[in-house]
Order: sequence, then structure tokens, then C-alpha cells
Amino acid sequence: MKLIRLLCLALCLCLLPLSMAGAAGAEIPAALRFTQTQTRTPLDGNQEIIITLPKTALPAVDEEIAGLVEGLRAEGRKHLNVKGTSRMPARLDVGANIFRTGTRWMSFLVLGRVAAEAQQLWTAADCRVYNMETGERIALTDVVSEEGFAFLQAECRRQLAAFYPEQADEALLDALTAAEALKKTPFILTPGHISLYWPAAELYPQRKAALVHVDIYYPDLWDAMTETARTETDCSRYTLVAMTYDDGPMRGNSDRLMNWLRLYGAQATFFLIGDRLEQGSYLVHREYEANHLVASHNWAHVYDGITSEKAIKWKNRYDETLLDMIGVKPTMMRAPGGNDYHFLDAGIGLPVIHWNRLTQDATAPEETLKDYYKMAMRTYSVEDGTIILMHDSCAYVDRYAEIYLPKMEERNMLLVTVADMAAVRRVTLPTDRSVNRITEDGVE
Repeated sequence: MKLIRLLCLALCLCLLPLSMAGAAGAEIPAALRFTQTQTRTPLDGNQEIIITLPKTALPAVDEEIAGLVEGLRAEGRKHLNVKGTSRMPARLDVGANIFRTGTRWMSFLVLGRVAAEAQQLWTAADCRVYNMETGERIALTDVVSEEGFAFLQAECRRQLAAFYPEQADEALLDALTAAEALKKTPFILTPGHISLYWPAAELYPQRKAALVHVDIYYPDLWDAMTETARTETDCSRYTLVAMTYDDGPMRGNSDRLMNWLRLYGAQATFFLIGDRLEQGSYLVHREYEANHLVASHNWAHVYDGITSEKAIKWKNRYDETLLDMIGVKPTMMRAPGGNDYHFLDAGIGLPVIHWNRLTQDATAPEETLKDYYKMAMRTYSVEDGTIILMHDSCAYVDRYAEIYLPKMEERNMLLVTVADMAAVRRVTLPTDRSVNRITEDGVE
């Protein structure tokens, strides 16, 4: 009976008029289309291995990415040396997060991680960027001009020095940001920024099982970019939608959701509650390292009685906790309950992100055909610049994603972080009023 209902739902969704999608935008080219397959292999001792592999327009690219995945699988298998539980298996997870820019370039962030007992025990990354029409691999020198390398070096050094509370070693900073070293550093290109990746322990030896990435948004990088890169990273032609998830990190839910986001190359903004960070640190690491945006949903999930003094105190506590955990502070926040005025009046100095599409997923009473249908409608019948409010505290967050992600892909929507959306639209997010939507015309 459940299968019949799901089939009926799928038919209903396919018959929805395309006009429901709002702004049409440009079509995603065939060269940038892909699918991913995920396999899960259980092992003795409540262990499992999850492998995710892409299929793109270029078999040679698929083969190279599969080689990277296999290399990280073999390395990670050595670290899968603890037993899990039936509720939380010890897990080795290897796969690619995929990012598309312009009409031809595609980036693969291949991540391997071992997590057990609510801790991240090992992680590693490799990256590739390709021209998906020719198969040519894109180098950092194809993105940043010779004249612009000095800016790249300075910005990488500045950000690397600011990770974590402890002092970075000056000699190591010099070595990591030397021009020849940077040219060999793994990087990806998202719709709104470039990210360069390092194992955290290369600069902060005590920071085991962690990655750091330097992010430079294209408006800031523009003068340092090659003309080709300016064209090939331009995503302004597409319909941009920001999926945002509140109330995490949530054990089980957040992991399952990120698996679906990875399958469809979707970026998300996670507004996390501060007093849940510690117990979900392994999830926070995964969100950050997969290049989702980790943002603040305040230290405590309270709606009222928030004085300016308390708002600032909570912000500082959140900043310190996240900095010590993943090496960066949040760059934006969402007020619990959407009560933005508490934080705007306090002058916390962060953009306060509201929404213009409320899915009501947090109040769905039960898992029914009616709920699936309503959630899918609210989620993907959107227009360019929409900021969608969802919750990874919702028990069915991954099942909803299974429905709306392929439909949004069919309708040529690029799912981006709030920060990337602002970068693509060349918008500076204000700190004196809340943000509901971001379009070519500015902030609403």
C-alpha cells in the first residue's frame, strides 16, 4: 500500500505545471548534468562503509573521481578500527560533493571520513575541477591571474592565521601560502566562491581529524581572476534557491539529509543551535568540510525575553565555541522563531536571515501522502532568490529531500548557500534589517 501511495505521489508531482517553479532561468547544460549512486556495505562490529560515485557526461572524469574515492576508501579503512552500535554504526563514508559553475566547469570535493561514537575520527579530502566539455583539468593558474596571485597569497595567509584560538606558526604560514605551494593545493569552485583545502594539522598540529578551507567570494576575488574564470564561474543566468535548515545538528537526521544533498550537488545553510554544537560536533565538522554554510541559530532556542545584553553574550559564546570546534566564526544568523528585532536592536553585527518560503515541515503531524505532497509543493514551487525555511530536526527531512531535490534539478534550480546567493547577485547583506530574499534587484 505504501509503495502504491508513493507511486501516486510521484505521478502527481510529475503532472504539476512547470509554471509553479516561478522564474524560469537558464537551463543547466547537459555537460553539467550528473547522477550519483550510493552503496552501503555493512561489516561486523556494527560498522559500515558508504561509497558515493558520480556518473557525468565524461567517463574519463568518472574514472578519475572513482580512483580518488578508492584511494580514500583504502586509507580510511585503516582508521575504521572501532566498533559501533546498532543505533550509531562506526562509519567510513567516501564520496564527492559536486559544484557547478558557468556552463562548463564542474568541481568535485572528494571527502573521506570515519565517524564513531558521535566523534569524527579521521578525515581527508582531494579536489578536482574540470571543463566538462573537453575533459581538461582546471588548474589554480586558470582561475587566478599571475598578477592576482599576490592577493590570493595574502588572503589565504590572513584566513589561515585566524583559524582556531591558538597562534599559527609563522614559518608554516609562509610555507603553505608560497606561490608554488598554493598551485598544488586542492581547490573547488562553487557558484559564489573559491575554496582551498588543507588538513588542519598541517598548520595546527593538535587539530587532528579536521579540515580547514579558505573561502574567497568572487566579488572579492574579481580583480585577481583570469577573464576565462570570470566567465566560467558566472552563475547569474540560473535560478538560485537557498535551502536553509534550522535547529540542528541532529543525530541521524542531519547525516541522512547531507547524503541526499550530496547526491544532487546541493549546498545548504545550516542554522545551528549553540547548546547543541558540542554533542553534534562530528555533524558540524561534516557540514563545514562539505562546504555547506554553518551559521548561528542563537546559543539558546528561545523566542522572547532576549535583552540586548543577553543577545551579545550569546553571540560571543557561540563565536568562541564554533571557532574552537571548526576554526571559523559564523558570518550570519537566524533568530529563533523569526523574532529578528531582538538581535537587530542589539546590533550584533551579523546579517539576520529570515525567509520567504515557509514549508511548515516542523509541524507535519505524521508521515502521510498528504504531508509529502504539501511539503514538495511548498519547497520547489519557488522563484529565483527564494530562501526556504526547513528543519533538520524534522524526522522526515531526508524523505522530503528525496522528493524535492530531483524536481528542483529538473527545473534547473541551483541550490546554493545564502552567502553564495549574495555573491552571485553581487549583494552585500545588511546588518541593520533582516533578509527575506536575494535577487538581481537586491535584498528584500
